[in-house]
Amino acid sequence: MKSENQHPLSAAFELSKPAVAADLSISDYLGILRSAQQFFTSEWNKFSTWINTCERWVETKEQHIAIHEAVLSQFRNEMIGGVHKKIDGNPYNESFAKKTVNGIRRLHNQMQHADERILRPLIDFRSYPRLVRFLQLTETTKEALIWYEQEGTRTKANGHASVQTGRTRQNAISEAFTVLSRLSVDGLEEITPAMVKDYLGTPDNSDQTYRRRASSLHDLGALYRACVNAGKLPSNPLVDIHSPKINNHALRDFIVPDSLNLLRDLGTVHGGDKQQLQDRLICLLFLDLALRRSELEGLDIKDVRRSHDSFEIHLRPEVQKMSDRPHVVMPFYYCETAQLLDEYLRRESRDSGPLFRNRNGDRMREQSIVDAVARECNRLDIKCHLRPERTPTPHDFRRTFGMCNIEPLGLELGIYCVAERLRDSVQVAEAHYVRENPLIASQKAAQFRKKSSGEITPDDATKIAMSLNSFGISSELVAALNVEIKAIQERSAAASPPIRWIDGDEAWEQLCRAWHVMPSKRVLHKFLNQNGHSTRKGNKGRTAYDAAEIERMAKDYVPLLEVHGDFSKLNSRQIARLIAPLNSPLKVGRFVALRKEDVYRVISNQHTGSIVPGNNFRKTEPTKHVKQNDDASLEAAS
Repeated sequence: MKSENQHPLSAAFELSKPAVAADLSISDYLGILRSAQQFFTSEWNKFSTWINTCERWVETKEQHIAIHEAVLSQFRNEMIGGVHKKIDGNPYNESFAKKTVNGIRRLHNQMQHADERILRPLIDFRSYPRLVRFLQLTETTKEALIWYEQEGTRTKANGHASVQTGRTRQNAISEAFTVLSRLSVDGLEEITPAMVKDYLGTPDNSDQTYRRRASSLHDLGALYRACVNAGKLPSNPLVDIHSPKINNHALRDFIVPDSLNLLRDLGTVHGGDKQQLQDRLICLLFLDLALRRSELEGLDIKDVRRSHDSFEIHLRPEVQKMSDRPHVVMPFYYCETAQLLDEYLRRESRDSGPLFRNRNGDRMREQSIVDAVARECNRLDIKCHLRPERTPTPHDFRRTFGMCNIEPLGLELGIYCVAERLRDSVQVAEAHYVRENPLIASQKAAQFRKKSSGEITPDDATKIAMSLNSFGISSELVAALNVEIKAIQERSAAASPPIRWIDGDEAWEQLCRAWHVMPSKRVLHKFLNQNGHSTRKGNKGRTAYDAAEIERMAKDYVPLLEVHGDFSKLNSRQIARLIAPLNSPLKVGRFVALRKEDVYRVISNQHTGSIVPGNNFRKTEPTKHVKQNDDASLEAAS
């Protein structure tokens, strides 16, 4: 979250102060940590193990040890390097070493206010190396970095100065540390244009290393401009450095459109798994609201408001990417997002605090959000469209909203609606999601192939006859052509009789009478629409379906759940293996129906045990529609 910085650079000066009283022995210090059990009752076994490990390490040291960040950093490094080992002589793994030191820090900070012998909190060890490096810099650079981190400004076109966003300042400071390290200098004022030129090398936008370094210096340029204007630095050596146009090299990937149904199918979410529910909700929020990672990270419980039968998300200005953005109210487009959010809030039963929390009860950070998205995508086998080998990222979901919902695709949103949802300009939305949209290009290509197929339609034949007549062609030839046109029209009518459309409720009732288990209405509509069996009556009329297709489905197919009793326990790979040898099974999302002639084969496989799930597969709760139809069938049977 850009407005929050847990360890500012000014905290580095605290490292020179002692963390505990000088007369506090290590045994008394560990005793203080053990008294924190009342605050960590549910997970005390882990903390107790970490304290005992630290106590064994201290016993190996001859001199008195006063706890502070450098000592705990040495403790962690000796565990990772194998210097300090377990009682049985085996080395500790890196994960345990990091958790041990972080656990000691948490106990220390918890007991700071409870015991006056603990003088100050310990700094997070992920920030510790940066703060140590900060203390090694020149006084001019220290002063400039602290000022920029707190109140770095930028000058607008109208001449007014405004504070840069927290993320811009943090990125610039991170790049400052990187460049100082690579140039082996200790002050920003020591960097010269010649050093920058040698660091960049020969300008070549096709070179990934050059683009990365130029982009890094471009971010650092924001810090230099602000500090030079404020008189904190003497000059800016990056005046002539411009960021290369990496737009031409960027590959804007998005989720495969067929995977959207799988993400929105709540039947694939295990109700008893809290982490799985949270992971899916995070994915749906990215997909529905087109959020950025930092925006989702900054959401609080209070930003979620109920609106009729759904929710609205209030996106505060300080959470958004730019500092001058207005307050935005965002309703949901997908009903599944509202359903899952309602269930999540009911289980959390909180009225305040961050919307998503980590295991420690703190705000979930960006990396944890990225991990949640990757975990759910790997579980559902969600792929990217352009690079299927990649695991989708949160920003891929943001692009998916624009790519798959711009008119005439998906939700058929206009360019202004997409730009408003993305909180971006219409020009950018048009360039990325209309002109560079591969789905729209593929749809247009399919239409062009149809036109160029060379087949003469009845309309084409009629136009030809009228043209010949207008040019004075003999009436005998035109009459013969009219006979041929009539034959073409008759053959076309026989090959494709007029479609009889029925109302959506009538189609649903017809399938309900034939099937005791049903897919959700949304998934069924999407399936029929993709296969050309749905239409709309009038400009804004209700959806209608092909009566012949509905009758065929009801007459020729039987739901797999009625045939295979263990179907709800199967994962997606087992289902695919089960239906692979069958004759044209009907797959509507996770709902599968078989041709009646294939029923015997599935029953035989079930009895022989060739496709029975093992105990390692988690049960999946059936969807709401399946439950309702199962209850109705039981009542009818009784």
